Amino acid sequence: VADADSAYVLSYSIIMLNTDQHNPQVKRKMTLEQFVRNNRGTNGGNDWPRETLETIFAGIVNDEIKLTDDAAPTLTPSKWSDMMRSCGGGKGRMLASPTPQEAALYDADLFGIVWSPTIAAVSAVFDHTVDESVLKDALDGFLGIARIAGHHRMTDVMDH
Repeated sequence: VADADSAYVLSYSIIMLNTDQHNPQVKRKMTLEQFVRNNRGTNGGNDWPRETLETIFAGIVNDEIKLTDDAAPTLTPSKWSDMMRSCGGGKGRMLASPTPQEAALYDADLFGIVWSPTIAAVSAVFDHTVDESVLKDALDGFLGIARIAGHHRMTDVMDH
């Protein structure tokens, strides 16, 4: 990863891909080529390794990221490690997976980066759906964001 902005852009791209692939209201799903094109030049001005984007795309298409009742993502540390190992070589590759304790050190920082675009994505779904189950999922998304914000004492998230 070239810099913090690159991680932010890729995180947002993953959230949007997850929504695109698993929202029943999206009729024309994003293709791998579109995902790769959307992320062109977003790693510090360079492209991400194609094999990394292919692995991310396949992982999201095959396994939706969902929040459970306690707002913990179902993407476990071991699943994340497996996905990172399978990304192949190349610039920007993570060489070692952090321990859960090391990863937890950055939870608040990462959430501070992704909460606003996440709320925007969930709001867009909430504003444009008529399906009750999708409305419930959007409300669950808002609740999950609120729980994480409360856990990290980020009151500014709740003010938006």
